[in-house]
Amino acid sequence: MDFLSDDLILNIAVRVTAHSVHDLFHFMRTNKRHADLCRSLEVLRAFGDDFTELLTDLCPTHEKLDFMNRLWDAGNPMFCIIWCTQHMLHPKPRLDGIDRLQRNSEAANSWSAKYFRLLMRATVAPPLNMEELLTDFWALLMTKNLQHYRSDIMGGNTTFSFRCTWYGRWLPPGMYRRRFCPDPDSCPGDGRRGNYQGFLPDDDDEYAFNHFCIRCRLNGKVRWLIDVFGIDHGF
Repeated sequence: MDFLSDDLILNIAVRVTAHSVHDLFHFMRTNKRHADLCRSLEVLRAFGDDFTELLTDLCPTHEKLDFMNRLWDAGNPMFCIIWCTQHMLHPKPRLDGIDRLQRNSEAANSWSAKYFRLLMRATVAPPLNMEELLTDFWALLMTKNLQHYRSDIMGGNTTFSFRCTWYGRWLPPGMYRRRFCPDPDSCPGDGRRGNYQGFLPDDDDEYAFNHFCIRCRLNGKVRWLIDVFGIDHGF
């Protein structure tokens, strides 16, 4: 394959990667040129479902550990999301590490990573910029795809099986509860009411169009995050 161009070998590497992580490692071992090309962003963000095996490998080799570090740095969206999900199940999750990986995934233009990080920003101390948070949440709402983002946080179509063994545990250090709309039954809203033509709410956004409160919706999303990780929400 020495006569092939770098672009063609890179295209082959992406196809191999989407098929199997094991095949990718075999491909990387063929020669140094292939190994270098397989460390490009195109390859590091093209993993298929079986990449989750890297996260559950009990005896990872130096080669695998090095490659996982490259995946994290490249912001491979599902790899970073699942790593963050797993660490959110720890009694004391590393919130700084979770935020760094979510930032990396955002840089890869992953909407699911943006949604995950926004929910974390809504619960993590110190106090945040509320107007910025609501603006970012509005942009996510308008993609009309929040159900898909939540599915990705739970593992999406990968072989990862989300399982929370906690029930009613304490809020992890560094996180706390916020209520964005204190009285959903008689909330004044924040000026973003109205009949938004063409907007279809997702599965748990059954608010009437004439009472559209973005703060109420954010309350519900934060509660979902708290519940899914087995935390006593206290709302």
